[in-house]
Amino acid sequence: MRRPLALLIVLAACAAPPQLHDFDNSFTVQAPLDDAWEAVIDAFGESLWPIEEMERASGFISTDWVRITTAQLVAGMDCGRAQGLGSTEGHMARFNVVVREQAVGETEITVNTSLRANRVALSGGITDVVTCTSRGTIEAFVADEVFRQLDAP
Repeated sequence: MRRPLALLIVLAACAAPPQLHDFDNSFTVQAPLDDAWEAVIDAFGESLWPIEEMERASGFISTDWVRITTAQLVAGMDCGRAQGLGSTEGHMARFNVVVREQAVGETEITVNTSLRANRVALSGGITDVVTCTSRGTIEAFVADEVFRQLDAP
């Protein structure tokens, strides 16, 4: 009985929670508010991330939990490390985006994300849902997609 307990204590000591990462989640586009708003909507649509709520007057756009499947975006999630407990799968993100005009022809877009994943045991079963932090990759992806939409003919 003591060996399994000692093993669990050693494994827990090797675990590391997700870290907070410093990155800029806001970016400015040289575009009128209406164009920036449409670019955000189009970027989410092309990524197949359905919008749950949007309120044009406040500039607020949100999604429900959406699956993150691209390896690059999954790598942008820090879900901590649970030594001996396997890996994570079922990576999910929830977005809250604020689109605000800063000046005529200049709009600021702020992308806030909540992230989570399923922790998977070495045996293959899901042990729990973990809250993850962002490394800024997902927010940068959204910015790139918005800029791409604004540049599209």
